[in-house]
Amino acid sequence: MEYLKVDQVFDLVGQGDLDTLRSYVSDSFDWNVVHPKEKITLLQEGMFLGLSSQRAASKAMETITWLLGKGADPGKKVTMGVGFELDGVDMDAGAEYSAASLTVQLRTEFLNTANLPPSDWRVMFLTSALAALAVVVRQDSLGAKVLIDESLQDRWERVLHASCHDVAFEVNDGCVGAHVAVLSQSSPVLQAMLSSGSFREAESKVIQVPDCDVKGLRLFLDLLYTGGTREEVAVDMALAALDPAHRWQGQRYATLANDLFLPTRSALWGSSREPQGLAAGGCPREDLGRPTHREDLRGSC
Repeated sequence: MEYLKVDQVFDLVGQGDLDTLRSYVSDSFDWNVVHPKEKITLLQEGMFLGLSSQRAASKAMETITWLLGKGADPGKKVTMGVGFELDGVDMDAGAEYSAASLTVQLRTEFLNTANLPPSDWRVMFLTSALAALAVVVRQDSLGAKVLIDESLQDRWERVLHASCHDVAFEVNDGCVGAHVAVLSQSSPVLQAMLSSGSFREAESKVIQVPDCDVKGLRLFLDLLYTGGTREEVAVDMALAALDPAHRWQGQRYATLANDLFLPTRSALWGSSREPQGLAAGGCPREDLGRPTHREDLRGSC
């Protein structure tokens, strides 16, 4: 028996009220339910909470982690019925996002459009939220692992780094070559871009990725070609590889990037499991006078 309506559950998630959620929502509740009017998921509601104020960010992380434990799916896509504007970042209603893709998009917008530094509390919150979502994505998406001869990885590394590339990625600090045949077999989005006459990339064989750098794109290609990397992977590098993997629906490669990201995410957390900058180890936990509810973030519906 459910004691609360769906919109009341969303309100509690939007407040980070875990005590009431634990007390009044049964284990049989559908944690992937979509808000009847706003067309967002509970995980997305938690994201809105985390962006409402610096004080609310750590509460939002606890709420998001709890929702994931209850079975909320970070990959569930919805056509959002609400939009919002925050610090120069506009998200329009009507766009299709999952919790994972929304988090990646917001983090990219804050860094590249709003020009916020990686140490900003909003970017730190989204980075930490992405790490939490990655745990579930990794568990759900990875198939069985098998041992392969090291020479096979060596061979594919030589293919990747050979000079016979027939497609190029233009990123914000250089150019990285690849092979149409390999990309087309690895991503349905890239296959369409490189084969359909309706895409300019099919003719130019140049894919522009202005919000990614050479290191991140090379890591993505390492994972795509060989399933791994010999490079030492930093947090920003793994996150940069996640963006093209999600964008081009290379879900398995996003999962592999998550595997690389998880061991490094400890650098984002203080001893209380809060991201640094949201806890005592980082910036002061002060309310910056920002809105404390999702309603205050909305633009037009």
